[in-house]
Amino acid sequence: MLHKPCDTNLVNENRPRNLEESPNDLDRPVWGAAAIGREINRTERQTHHLLAKGLIKSARRIGGRWCASPASLRREFGG
Repeated sequence: MLHKPCDTNLVNENRPRNLEESPNDLDRPVWGAAAIGREINRTERQTHHLLAKGLIKSARRIGGRWCASPASLRREFGG
């Protein structure tokens, strides 16, 4: 079962990705499989599968939602 956030204003899933991001943006966590997928260039479904199998080591479940920092995802996936 996929978790749907109650308040979409609290998540940054719709945040546009800039090529030139400040270091503060890389420290701010992304929430949800869709946002994590955008960071690693995967679909939401592919990302959810990777998360469920524990193949994304830098992601954690917090309160039933997946969370990861973009910097750690880039280190892990070589981006």
